Amino acid sequence: MKAPLETVKLTASFKLDGSIPESLFSTYREVLGQLLDYACARGITSFRRLKAEKCHELRARHPSLPSHYIYTACQIACSIYKSFRKLRRRVEEVYHKLANQIVDEAKELKASTIVLEELANMRKRVRRSKAVNSRLNRWSFRKLQEYEVKLAGLNVTYAEGASSLCPTCGEKLSPNGYRRLKCSRCGLEEDRDIIAVKNLLHRYQMDIGASSVHPESFS
Repeated sequence: MKAPLETVKLTASFKLDGSIPESLFSTYREVLGQLLDYACARGITSFRRLKAEKCHELRARHPSLPSHYIYTACQIACSIYKSFRKLRRRVEEVYHKLANQIVDEAKELKASTIVLEELANMRKRVRRSKAVNSRLNRWSFRKLQEYEVKLAGLNVTYAEGASSLCPTCGEKLSPNGYRRLKCSRCGLEEDRDIIAVKNLLHRYQMDIGASSVHPESFS
């Protein structure tokens, strides 16, 4: 059974005679942004509360904006924030399940340590991209994973990883299809996540000075 789709109201009707000035849209975007920031900062999901706390202030600040636009902006801001909170709860549920699965697998493999990628200084070290943003957005999962691992009595350590270098010979890899990378020197071809994990393990071996670490002992 499919989950019911959710509709979030993101637009409002502008009922004006003649042309609509661009300044009106700019003001409306500004008002909506302020309302959304206010609702998120205070955890407000009630339209009535948001309207009561902000409507009078915004009408005084933007007298040229029709009052029903501010009224509609309050509705939109509450709809967006409620949908965000619901999505965040679902993501947290998935994170808990994944963290528990990782711990269970580590126990089955009799592993004592789980190696995670070091992300502490990533914002300063590298330029932002879609891939980097995705990794930084999983920060809450990493913290949850660390908590679950320590709670299970396992050790957590960090190492710097990379998915752009070949884990076999160190050559820079080239894209070879969706999510796959290939080495022009040794011919290795694998999924980029597998390559990243191998490089992470190799880096951990270097950090601890180990000559050989069984690959199945780490995640």
